Amino acid sequence: MKFNFLFLCTLAAVATSTEANASQLVRTCQLDNVAAFENRVHVHCRVAQTGAPGSPVSQALGSFLGGSTGAAGPISDAATAARLAAIGYFAVESGSPLATRVLQLGATAVSNGRTVDIFFDDGAGANPPGCLQNDCRRLIGLSLR
Repeated sequence: MKFNFLFLCTLAAVATSTEANASQLVRTCQLDNVAAFENRVHVHCRVAQTGAPGSPVSQALGSFLGGSTGAAGPISDAATAARLAAIGYFAVESGSPLATRVLQLGATAVSNGRTVDIFFDDGAGANPPGCLQNDCRRLIGLSLR
């Protein structure tokens, strides 16, 4: 009985991990705003360059990470491009261990004009409080270039 329970918990964890990776994206940009609120910390991304050079869709959106095949590659769906082009805010809960680092790296990027890579979850259902569905997504990583 314990073996079956452990197996089901492991199977559920693998399925959740695979499902979460399917909606992870990355965008390379310049930040023009970093803010801290009671319930969240956010950055605003002004698109600089994303995806494969020369591809208008990739330039607007970035590279797809994970997916059902697990392979990385540029986004090439025009409907997805239009939907994601409107997303400029990326946020984490203020209580997240990532919040302080987002503020530090974001402030450094804005003050020095540095480019960042923003890793985010494309699922609007994962958004932190105050992060609107039409223009904001959960930030899961930030890398200063």
